[in-house]
This record gives sequence, structure tokens and C-alpha cells, in this order.
Amino acid sequence: TRRGRRQHVSFVEYVKDGRKHMRVKFYIQGSEPGRQGTVHLEVKENPESGEYEFRYIFVELEPFPRTIIIEDNRS
Repeated sequence: TRRGRRQHVSFVEYVKDGRKHMRVKFYIQGSEPGRQGTVHLEVKENPESGEYEFRYIFVELEPFPRTIIIEDNRS
């Protein structure tokens, strides 16, 4: 249902090169009708501090194909 779509957060945790990573996907909806999107993000653990740092976070807007990149540290 539409309500379930808004509340669903999916994530995957994995270890790569000895560091913990997590990918997360969730849905957002704006105050105007038809303004919605999907947020994608990935974080990796900083081995010195134990905190997670963003690798990337971006939003795919629907229904038109447009992506807003908020942060991208994948270099």
C-alpha cells in the first residue's frame, strides 16, 4: 500500500576489506501532491573512531527521472 511504501526502510550490512558498510534505501514524499522520491545512501565504518561516514547519499525523484546528489565520496 502507499502507507507501507512510505514507512519501509531497507538496508544491507556487509564487510568489505575488513570495514563494515551499510546500504540504506527509503522513500520520501513532499508536501505537494505527486512529489516523491527514493533516498539511497551508503556508509562505511571509520576504523579509528568506529563511527560511520557517508560514501554517498542521493535522491531519485519520481515520476520524472531526476537525481539529486547530496554527497558523493566514492573517489
